[in-house]
Amino acid sequence: MTDEQLEQVQDLEHLGALLRQAMDRAVLSIRRLESAAEASERGLPPEVRVKLTRTKIGDMLKGRSITDPHLRLAVKLCGVPEAQIAKWLRAYYRVSGQPVLVDDGPPGKVGKWGFLRKTRVQVGLALFSVVAVAAVYGVFAWHRTTNDSASKIPFTVQASTVVHGWCTTLVFDKMLSELSPPPTVGYEQWAWDHDGIEATRGLPDSGSVNKAGRVQLSLRGTSAVPVTITGLDVEIVERKPGPLRGIVVSGLCGSETVGRLAEIDLDAHPPKIVRSNADPTQIWGQDTDTKPLKFPYLISATDPELLLVVVELNNSDTVSYRLHVGWTDGVHAGTQVIDHGGKPFRVGFVDVKNQGYYPSDIK
Repeated sequence: MTDEQLEQVQDLEHLGALLRQAMDRAVLSIRRLESAAEASERGLPPEVRVKLTRTKIGDMLKGRSITDPHLRLAVKLCGVPEAQIAKWLRAYYRVSGQPVLVDDGPPGKVGKWGFLRKTRVQVGLALFSVVAVAAVYGVFAWHRTTNDSASKIPFTVQASTVVHGWCTTLVFDKMLSELSPPPTVGYEQWAWDHDGIEATRGLPDSGSVNKAGRVQLSLRGTSAVPVTITGLDVEIVERKPGPLRGIVVSGLCGSETVGRLAEIDLDAHPPKIVRSNADPTQIWGQDTDTKPLKFPYLISATDPELLLVVVELNNSDTVSYRLHVGWTDGVHAGTQVIDHGGKPFRVGFVDVKNQGYYPSDIK
């Protein structure tokens, strides 16, 4: 199915006809598609199953009873590539008259509610007040889902500030004798246990961009049903003026890590993505503006995503921040707050006069 065909969808019946074409190209009858759906969900808890039955498929082909999760699963089982599944969902929301949950905004722009940014819903004047109230309630309900009902979040996130291909610099506000020897395994936890802060030795007035910190995010769905990652946002928790002072420990390096890259300017108000690369690249990859990130991206238990987030500073502040990842599974939506065990990530500048050490110096 071409992108142009999806952009020209006029109504749900038209969308159903395109689904029929996708099934024909995949040589899938209604019965075979039902069997494939059953196999893909075997072993999943009943409450998360999509239940793509023959009756449901037949209705969808006629343009009836189409929902986000049913359409998402159906086209995926038809072999539609990940990038185009998002276009199917855009077409569905455009002609269904429902609030759009797919982020279709310009690449590289981050809003407070990324999954609702730059969307438009045309509704009758008589329904406007009802829809507006529902939309406002939905924003807070989705945010509450993230904070109060973690079991409903359909994906897992592993966040690490130790990214291979990057040599880590940490500052500790204590004497060298107070630091226990860093372990060969679990270096990151050791740094957090001793209140280490990521830092750069770059000078704020040097005119160069200082990449002060980084977080590697591994996102994976908890079932075979795809989840849409709709946006990436940054929350500034605290800013403290002045360079960091204390013991500097640096030298932890590793092999390359490849993933989608986003570089975020923490000096901007609000912070924003200033460079990115949608193609998997090294964290120090070149040409990061050649193909900017453009949400949404789909993940599942078998199709994870790796995001490499680099934060930049050009002043001498010490900044505490959290990341927010927007998501929807077609039924629920929310923002997942990402930090380190409830504590925000921290980055800052190191005074060039600070004494530096390597892990091997800590006995």
